[in-house]
Amino acid sequence: MDANTSASRSGVDSGMLLNTAFCLCPALRVLRIKSYKQTQAIHRTAQVASRFSSWISLDEPDGLYLEVASMKRLYTNPSQLRQAIQQAFSTFKITVLSATAPHPKAAHLLARSGIERDVNAESFWRTLKRLKLDRLNLESRIEYKLRKVGLKSIYDIAKLPSCDLAYRIDVDLALYLDHALGRKPWRPSPFSPPRHFKKRLDLEQEFESLQPLLFYLAKVVKEFCLFLQERCLTCQSLEVRLIHRHQTPTQENIRLAQGDNRPESWLYILNKSLERIELTAPVIMIELFASHFEAAPQQSEYLFAHFNENIAAEKTRLLNRLTARLGSDRVHFLNLTTDHRPELRTQQTPLPALVKYPLSQASPQPLWLLPSASPVDIEFYRLLYGPLRIDSGWWDKDAIKRDYYVAATPTNNLHWIFHTPEKQWFRHGFFS
Repeated sequence: MDANTSASRSGVDSGMLLNTAFCLCPALRVLRIKSYKQTQAIHRTAQVASRFSSWISLDEPDGLYLEVASMKRLYTNPSQLRQAIQQAFSTFKITVLSATAPHPKAAHLLARSGIERDVNAESFWRTLKRLKLDRLNLESRIEYKLRKVGLKSIYDIAKLPSCDLAYRIDVDLALYLDHALGRKPWRPSPFSPPRHFKKRLDLEQEFESLQPLLFYLAKVVKEFCLFLQERCLTCQSLEVRLIHRHQTPTQENIRLAQGDNRPESWLYILNKSLERIELTAPVIMIELFASHFEAAPQQSEYLFAHFNENIAAEKTRLLNRLTARLGSDRVHFLNLTTDHRPELRTQQTPLPALVKYPLSQASPQPLWLLPSASPVDIEFYRLLYGPLRIDSGWWDKDAIKRDYYVAATPTNNLHWIFHTPEKQWFRHGFFS
C-alpha cells in the first residue's frame, strides 16, 4: 500500500499492513488501485511527454524515461525543460518528480528519492552520500547483509568493486549500480504510442440524462483533439459508447462531413448527435474510440491579419454543422470515379473522395449533364472542338462508343454533343 501526505502525518507509511494502518489512523480511507487505470494514465502521460522528447520509455507502473540531451538547443537550461514538462502535466492533474542525470538509472534513483536535481557524473557521486539504503527498496535479507558489514549509504556500496558486490551480496544490486554509474550501458525500450485513440472515463455517479454528461464528454473530446493535433492528424469518425450497469452499451457513431481536429467542431456535432439519443438506463461510464485518421492539410498563413481568411476552415465548419443538424445520411458529396462514361463519371458519396482524380484537359466537358442524351439535328450546330473518343464499358452491358464535340447553336449557346458509329447525333450536356 501507499499513503498520501495526510495519512503519512498519522504514521501510515508505504508497505505497511492494512490492519496496522487502521490502528494508527481509524479514519483512513482505502482506495484500491485499478490496473487498467494505471496503464491508461501512464500511456497518456507518455503521449504528453512526446512534446519534449523523441525517445520515451515506460518505467511502469508510474514512471517515464525521457531523453533530453537533444533538447539542449531549445532549452538551454535543464530547469527550464523540467518546468515546461511540469506545466504540461499539471493540465492533466499529474504530479511529477523529475531529475536529470547522465544515465537513465541515475535519474531514476534521484527522482524516486525525491531529489529533483540536474546532476553530472561528478555531482551524482556527491549526491549518493545523502541517500540511505532504504532508497533502493531492497529485500530485507540483502539490506541486513549490507548493514552487517557497516554499509549505511548508497555511496558506500557504489565504492565497492561490482564483482565483489555481486559475489558477496546480490547480482541484481551490482548490476543496477553499474547501470546508474555508467559502468555498463543500459537503454530502456522505447515507447510506441498507440495508432488509435481510446479513452474510458468512470463517472462519479450514475446519470439518467445526457445533458450533465456534456461536461465530461467535453473533457475527453479536448483530449482527443490534442491527440490529433500533436500528430498533425484529422479525423472524420468518432465512436461514443455510453456504458450502463446491467444493459448493453448505447453506441453512437459521430461522423463529420470533413476531417477536423478542433474541439469546437467536435463538441458542436457531439451536442447535436446526443440530442437524438434516448437513454434506457443510467450511464456509469463513457468511452470514446477512433482509429481512422488522415494527415492534416498544411496551410500557409497570410502576412497581414485582415487578409487571413481561412476559407477551407470555414467550409469545413459549415459542412460539419450541416451534418450535425441534418444527419450524416442526408449530406452527400459529388465525387469523380475512374469510369470514363459520362453517365457514370460522378457518383454521390456520404463523404468526400479520398483520392482526387484530375480532370482531363484534352477536351472540355460540361458540368451540366442531362440525365439521358436526346437526339438532335446536326444541321443546326457548328462544331468547335473535337472529337473526343470515349470507348468504354466493354466489360458490362452498358458499353458505349462515342465521339464527343463542343458545338455552338445559331444563338451561340454551347452544347456537348456526340455521334454513334451509326452517325446518329445526340445532345448530352450544356456549357451555356
